[in-house]
Amino acid sequence: MSKKLLIIIIAAVVVVGAAAFVFFSGMLTGGAEPVDKPVELSYYIPGEEGFVTNVVGSRMLLKTGMSLGFDKTTIDATFLDENLARISDIINRELRMLTEEDINDPEILDILKDQLIAAISDGLEIDNLHDVRFTAFVAQ
Repeated sequence: MSKKLLIIIIAAVVVVGAAAFVFFSGMLTGGAEPVDKPVELSYYIPGEEGFVTNVVGSRMLLKTGMSLGFDKTTIDATFLDENLARISDIINRELRMLTEEDINDPEILDILKDQLIAAISDGLEIDNLHDVRFTAFVAQ
């Protein structure tokens, strides 16, 4: 009787071990989850002169230059060229809302980047703008 009990215990341990292996290795879920391919970006410079604007409640001026990173597979340079005035207007409106306190915030570039992506995407009714890179950000 003890041999049968030992064989049953060994079989149960093997079955539980195999089930745990299958569960944790992802065999039941079809293996590893697919990894999203990173978006390849193509950069567009809106306005070669950059943007110069007054700072709210201050005598300070802000000069910025930037590149906008669009999804390379869905970008249409003609669309961007045709909408350059709208893009520039949106950027100027966002920059004109900045205060001196905003500009002195160490996180301003990240904050402004998110604001510009949202504002330009909404204004142009697009969803392929993924990045803003500042080439200049000078307050005088």
